[in-house]
Amino acid sequence: PLRLSNSLTDYETDNQEIYQALYDLSDEPNDQLKKWWASRGFSNSLLQAYGWRIVSPDTVKELLQAYDYATLAKAGLVSYDRAELEQFLKRYNSHNVIVPFYDDILFKSQRVLYVRFRDLTKGAKVKYLAPKGSRPVIYGFDRLCGWAMTYPKPNALYITESETDSIAVTELAKRQGKAVQAIALVGGQK
Repeated sequence: PLRLSNSLTDYETDNQEIYQALYDLSDEPNDQLKKWWASRGFSNSLLQAYGWRIVSPDTVKELLQAYDYATLAKAGLVSYDRAELEQFLKRYNSHNVIVPFYDDILFKSQRVLYVRFRDLTKGAKVKYLAPKGSRPVIYGFDRLCGWAMTYPKPNALYITESETDSIAVTELAKRQGKAVQAIALVGGQK
């Protein structure tokens, strides 16, 4: 736990503020996200609870008013080559869903520690994008902390490959009256 905590704290000091600002500038879920979420069997209240929202090129342009270009490039939200900015921003047209990774238990707040972007297009070749050059964080770390602190014996811990799988496992168990914890180790292909 100490190594995990130190790792998350170090990561937080690098880009957490920028990811939080991007999330704060993002929009409430649109109809496309709500329909996609419902097609997975999830409710709108669940969508609100997990905090998925919409980000656009305009959202990133607003962020550029608050942070200098080099800082946003270091955080992986824009290209280091400013000449490629418009091309780079086009990815937010397809990967327009922002998935927040919270730090609830560790820091006793619901701050956004990390983000990934999701393309909802059916058959999309690349479903998820992370900020370029970023280090993946555990999705559901807040739930992992809660699971690890369960005494005397915790329930099963499910480790999935994506955020939606983690949510599906947790919600399916809940509907069956069971309590389980599910996390996602994203970016596992690396």
